[in-house]
Amino acid sequence: MSSELGDVNVLETGAVDASAATFKEETAGEGSTRRGVAKPSQETRVYQGDRRKPSLKSFIYGAFYPRRRKIRREEDRNHTFLDYHPTHLLVVCTMILALSVVDALLSVYLVNNGMTEINPLMAFLGGVHPTLFALGKIACTTVGVIGLVLTAHMKIYRIVRASTVLYIFLFIYLALVLYQFGMVWIVS
Repeated sequence: MSSELGDVNVLETGAVDASAATFKEETAGEGSTRRGVAKPSQETRVYQGDRRKPSLKSFIYGAFYPRRRKIRREEDRNHTFLDYHPTHLLVVCTMILALSVVDALLSVYLVNNGMTEINPLMAFLGGVHPTLFALGKIACTTVGVIGLVLTAHMKIYRIVRASTVLYIFLFIYLALVLYQFGMVWIVS
């Protein structure tokens, strides 16, 4: 620890630190501050790129302590993840996932009563076990919804925002579940 006396630092042992005084004299003409730390001049600053790196740790931390509520720079508009999302997205996602569960249960019922599954992956899972079929259907929807929520402010192919796609999926799932209820009525 050192204390400052004039232009020279005196260390705890009593020895004089002359390097600080020499530094102050060398940087006096370059826009130095009072304590001897030189301000960087515009000519010496070099942009070294973005130092921020997304990681799993920052993603999990941001889920519990959200800080980034909006995009601050225009150049970050299409490749920055936010960790705070509007409440309406929670409602839309909950409705999509609830309709996904209803879709999975109705699909299992319809397949067990003579209908066939058009999706080849789901048809394979349905042949293995009905529970695996339902869980696979719900898991695929969940992964898609999470991906769309993470990128909700970004535009897909510079055409439509991902949050708009969530609303489109909600209406598609609603139509699908209504269609399946009609099929259940026909089958029974």
